[in-house]
Amino acid sequence: MDYTLVRYRVDAWEERAYHYAKEWLRAKGFWVSGLNFEADLVVRGLIVDKVLTCVHERARPNVVS
Repeated sequence: MDYTLVRYRVDAWEERAYHYAKEWLRAKGFWVSGLNFEADLVVRGLIVDKVLTCVHERARPNVVS
């Protein structure tokens, strides 16, 4: 997602990504039923893509860290 070109509805996007990941984990057998999305707890981090063998830095727009 390129935050430099367009202003996105970040909270809506983050919530959808969360639910997508939650469903993927549920399909793999992880117990995630009791987990809920909380926008205030989203933090900057790294995503490791084991298929493409690369690391992506993940940051929210307009956040100084």
